[in-house]
Amino acid sequence: MEWYRIKQVAEQTGLSEQLIRKWEQRYGAVQPRRLDNGYRMYSAADVDRLLAIKQIVDSGTSVSQAVESIGDLRSDAALFEDLTISDVREAIPAQAARRMIEERLQRSGLVTEERLQQSSTLGEHRFSQIGVAAAGMQPAFASDPSEWVKLLIVAGTEGRTRDINQILHRCYVMNGFRAMIHDVIVPFLRTVGVLWEDGSWSEDQEHLSSLSVRDFLVQRMADLPDAPEGAPTLLTSCIPGERHDIMLNIAMLEAKRLGFVTAFLGTEPAPGAIERAVQRLHPTVLLLSATSDRHLVNHPEHQQWLETLDHFAASLPGTRFCLGGPKVIVELCTKALSHIHAVESLPHLFAELEVICGVQVS
Repeated sequence: MEWYRIKQVAEQTGLSEQLIRKWEQRYGAVQPRRLDNGYRMYSAADVDRLLAIKQIVDSGTSVSQAVESIGDLRSDAALFEDLTISDVREAIPAQAARRMIEERLQRSGLVTEERLQQSSTLGEHRFSQIGVAAAGMQPAFASDPSEWVKLLIVAGTEGRTRDINQILHRCYVMNGFRAMIHDVIVPFLRTVGVLWEDGSWSEDQEHLSSLSVRDFLVQRMADLPDAPEGAPTLLTSCIPGERHDIMLNIAMLEAKRLGFVTAFLGTEPAPGAIERAVQRLHPTVLLLSATSDRHLVNHPEHQQWLETLDHFAASLPGTRFCLGGPKVIVELCTKALSHIHAVESLPHLFAELEVICGVQVS
């Protein structure tokens, strides 16, 4: 578990050390661990909780009400404790699509056959309130990521983008950033992709769900304070022809949490844009994203572009050039490259960023 001193928490949240102590002592906002010398040590969950409270306070709510509303997430758990996959079945109108989703969930390991056979214990009226309740309450099964994923699938099926954002927010507050990313967001996005590819979901369902996740990540990034002058820089961009940037948003959010300056060039960068940005910003790390090989297979000029960029990277040893995405894609893209390094997973990337910042996380 990672621990932070109050000065580090102040830098990450944008709150003064005095205000953090006041919120702790007067409102019970967090309960930091105390060392023998009396120093406070805060967990990542404490930091996330303070960020959530700050966001609620910034919207015009009093501190006491904000702390109380966050606390209510734990006490209102009973509504969801019996939620099963059959409830998801009731929420999705088309029977064929419902069964397809159930099968995908089972094959992905998100639910078991036993769970699939369970009957609903909530009733139609109770389940009809899931969209409203999920927006403001914490499920009792917070330790079971599949339940979060199921709630997101239901909201995505019905096009309830506001609920997707609020479900993710509750998950973020109660479980922390990395658990939310690895156990909830990544499985949800994979399921969304499968549902769209096999026709269970329409393009608008896939698009709205993906954009909701992206918007949530951008909001969380805006909550964090800017890095101090002289901090390392992460520059990100998609490769030519690539339009999916959610994984880059995840990377930038984690980098900013670690103290990086972050910059995003966008999707489908113009010719020469990446090279010019590298020369101007002198980033510590350049991270490129590729989610499919079709851009390289169907457009040999894109592979040639990567090789040209590899030669460019050789002249800039102060910047680490990285390419992230599915393992098979990364291997295909980097097999002929010498100076662009493969990043096969988010944990791999996070570990590299931690080393650069001198942060050790157990």
